[in-house]
Amino acid sequence: MSFDTLTMKAVTDELQSELTGAPVQRVYEPERNEIIIHLYSHGSQPGMLFSIDPSYARVHLTEKRSQRKEQPSPFCMLLRKYLVGGRAASFSNPPLERILEIEFDPPEGLPPVKLIAEIMSRRSNIILVDKNGTILGAAKTASWDKNPARVIMPGEKYEPPPAQNKLNPLEMEFSQFAKTFSELITNNKPEKALFSSVGGVSPLAARELLYRAGWPNKDPDQAIPALYEEIKDLFRKSETGSLQPVMLPDEGIYAAINLAHLPEEKQDKWESINKMLDHFYNRLISRHREKLLKEQLRSTVEKRLSALLKKKRLQKKELQNAADAPRHRLYGEILLAFGHQVPRGASSANLPDIYNPDSEVTVPLKPSKTAAANAQDHFNRYRKAKSGQEKIKKQLRKTKSEVEYCRSLLYTIEDNNADGLEEVKQEMIESGLLKEKKKKKKRPSAA
Repeated sequence: MSFDTLTMKAVTDELQSELTGAPVQRVYEPERNEIIIHLYSHGSQPGMLFSIDPSYARVHLTEKRSQRKEQPSPFCMLLRKYLVGGRAASFSNPPLERILEIEFDPPEGLPPVKLIAEIMSRRSNIILVDKNGTILGAAKTASWDKNPARVIMPGEKYEPPPAQNKLNPLEMEFSQFAKTFSELITNNKPEKALFSSVGGVSPLAARELLYRAGWPNKDPDQAIPALYEEIKDLFRKSETGSLQPVMLPDEGIYAAINLAHLPEEKQDKWESINKMLDHFYNRLISRHREKLLKEQLRSTVEKRLSALLKKKRLQKKELQNAADAPRHRLYGEILLAFGHQVPRGASSANLPDIYNPDSEVTVPLKPSKTAAANAQDHFNRYRKAKSGQEKIKKQLRKTKSEVEYCRSLLYTIEDNNADGLEEVKQEMIESGLLKEKKKKKKRPSAA
């Protein structure tokens, strides 16, 4: 999975073709680190999704229906002010960068602005600038003390990310490429050497280019020229918009180019890279959320089950003690009859069984108490155990029932998909196994 420069170029070309001149109708912030801009185009309302989530940073058209957040961020409000009612005038992509720049004709009474989406994993950002390049706002700001090399703050001049010290695949000469690549490959694997030497080449694209060039089967004298030609050909096709987007759903991989180094039968080919990305990420994020929800529900149930099994063991022990109630009565009766035979301070005494005088019973004692006090103690334990026996049985039946319920829940959790898990979650909330998150109350606005 790699939202690389080739992907960004293909996405930009489609947006320029389909949405140039489209009016902006709404701007939503359905989730943290995510903005969706709805435009009107050819009778439909496509949503342009911008995500700066470190794990899913991307930009593409989406069919996702945005949900209004109760309290949109200040940046979302800023975008609404400058974009809604305006038009998307142009879409562009600086060469070999994962950056999308959209110029907007303003709503009446406002100046033109440019929205810049930098899709760079954890460093991704969305920035709004005016016609002079002055920053109006950003999804993520960075002050002088935080990043003196590149300040992202309202009022500051926008500076693009620092250029990488790599060869331009569209302009490089063979001698430049051969020298740089040969020097890097001495201490690196071919994939890393190619990725590090040529701009716009992701690790996935590097593997594909090496495969197309016949590496490592060819002699280096043949493989390096072949690799150079493959790079040139790939980026020429990218410039003319003649790439073939593919997705390998089972592998969790997509690319703006056909991947000849991977099994063709596993590849789904798409006409639209925007539709492919929307499908890919919806599936990926849905599975990730399903996994997280499954882990959350499983962990909650397992924790409860562990507590119940411990409770069950203690209740069984209590029931066993309750079953010994007649023995404590016997001890008490023997002590009342033969207490005079009990030596002071003894922890036990062998005394005649009042119901079978020919045999003896070992009576446990508390050394600090007299024989009479020990007798009373045994009678108390007898009465307590006798009265609690039915109560313990009832509690044990309830505990066993809860244990079985938790075990059936674990089976249901493992055997369900996202929709089923949501039902299980609701059932757990209703049964008290899971606490429902309370929505934060809005603070009353100052008069």
